[in-house]
Amino acid sequence: MKYFSVRSKFLIKFIFPLFFFFIFVSLKGLNFKIFKKFKCGNSPILMAWNCDDSLLIFGNFFKKDFKIFNLDKNCCIDFSDFNISECLCLSWNPFNKNILAVGDYHDKKEVVKIFDIKNKRKLKDIINWPGVFIHRIDWLKNGLYAIGYEYKTYSWKVFEVKTGKVIFEFYGNEPFAGSHTFMFAKIADDGNILINDLKEKTSRKFNCSNSIEIVGLAWSVCNPNNILAVGYAVNCKDGNVIVYDIEKNNELNCISINSNSYRYNYDYKKIFIPRDLEWCPWNSSLLAIGYKNGMVMIWNYKTGDEYIINKPCKYSTYSIKWSKNGKYLAVGFENGHVIIWNIINE
Repeated sequence: MKYFSVRSKFLIKFIFPLFFFFIFVSLKGLNFKIFKKFKCGNSPILMAWNCDDSLLIFGNFFKKDFKIFNLDKNCCIDFSDFNISECLCLSWNPFNKNILAVGDYHDKKEVVKIFDIKNKRKLKDIINWPGVFIHRIDWLKNGLYAIGYEYKTYSWKVFEVKTGKVIFEFYGNEPFAGSHTFMFAKIADDGNILINDLKEKTSRKFNCSNSIEIVGLAWSVCNPNNILAVGYAVNCKDGNVIVYDIEKNNELNCISINSNSYRYNYDYKKIFIPRDLEWCPWNSSLLAIGYKNGMVMIWNYKTGDEYIINKPCKYSTYSIKWSKNGKYLAVGFENGHVIIWNIINE
């Protein structure tokens, strides 16, 4: 009896409080607050965090006045000194926080420029793609790759940047989601999704359950090559986002935003069409969604929980980027403002 009484006291004093504490924490959910807000010269369509989340670069297509925000020093660095003519895309090196690759249109040529941000110098120019419009560049474990459109052949090509070698080619509409590892999702001509495996050099079609317009695609960071979020425009005002399991070919969950819904009855324009989708890197169930009416939401597709961190406003969202550690969510707006939220998982 003494043994059981001692054990019971131990359970009551230590184990039960811990149990209820963890339940309380898990139910409380997310908390968020504005960490930094600043003005960009142009609408910040392009944004990217470096590998240790100390630097955030942002700017617009075909512009050269990019800025880099330094979180450690809480200040912006002017990127105009780096001789960018018309920026097309950019990508940080995932293994070196100071190395940045930029796709640039310079002297009527498509160029990938590699920069050392810390020492403010250009490392090299790589020109290997005559007649190709560079759509995006990605660092993978075995090198840097560029995806571009060749107007003469109406085809998309995937290049190895160092050699200029074409490793994959496909036809059709403009892709919305770039590669995650070696997977590349794009819109097929019939409105469905085409999944291209760059490593295996194969393509397969994923039939969507909706015949409505697709406006965005995003691969899950935690479940690469498997979980894909798709944004739809149902009509000129309403939209929804559906999460698919590509491997099992089924729909996991859907969030449908109706402009007449009481939940989102705000004063500003009611155009609830998703503009950008971004998966959280530390929680596989969290998806950040930016809408054309300026609303920003974090949605847990597994539980259905919605966290509206920015209500509909005057200006549309242009881009959303999670920091690699998931602590910050940067959002660029149509009026040129960039807001960084501090996301706290309580």
